[in-house]
Amino acid sequence: LDAVETLPEQKKKVFRLSLEEGLTLGEMAQRLGISKSTVKRHLYGASAAVRSYLKKYGNIAGSLLIFLTLFAS
Repeated sequence: LDAVETLPEQKKKVFRLSLEEGLTLGEMAQRLGISKSTVKRHLYGASAAVRSYLKKYGNIAGSLLIFLTLFAS
């Protein structure tokens, strides 16, 4: 997604680990050497930025898919 490429590096890493690898907050924190609360902050910030980007450029279906993937479980 072009939207993901616009993210700062750390948010991009967290977003991809969550979406592509399905890691938990704890697993991401351990892999990146940061706290779970920092992972959570990066994930929510990345999700908001991607949703905003997709909304701005007309891809509501993509935004909904990402939202459901990240927050439905």
